[in-house]
Amino acid sequence: MAGVWGPSFSPSPQNDHAVSVSPLVYRQAMLPADRRTIEACPSAIFHLHSPGYHQIDILLGVLNGHALEVNLEPSGPSLEKLLPTFQKVQERKIPLLLSNDWQQVEELGAVLSPHGLAILYVPITSSGCMEESQI
Repeated sequence: MAGVWGPSFSPSPQNDHAVSVSPLVYRQAMLPADRRTIEACPSAIFHLHSPGYHQIDILLGVLNGHALEVNLEPSGPSLEKLLPTFQKVQERKIPLLLSNDWQQVEELGAVLSPHGLAILYVPITSSGCMEESQI
């Protein structure tokens, strides 16, 4: 994630495959590697796509002050469904970065605390793709 300041080098480990597995499979097969990666990076920003939000409760146990970045996908889940999970992240004092389109910014700002929150605007075309100028 270019352009995000951190107290030291801030790599963005990710596990895009987490969207495709159950929490049990994630915990058993993927979490050990993600934990080692997060622990090895003092200022990691763990990246996840919103369809993998069902893994966030598990990640809360290993982030320990590291940031969580969630790319909000047009395919869902809905913001209404995601907001309670994001509030839980904030309650744990975990910095939260959300990448989304402009239509969601107002709703996010109305519900989430500004403390530890960054909303990264990603222009999306009507086809659900990033605008060509952003690639």
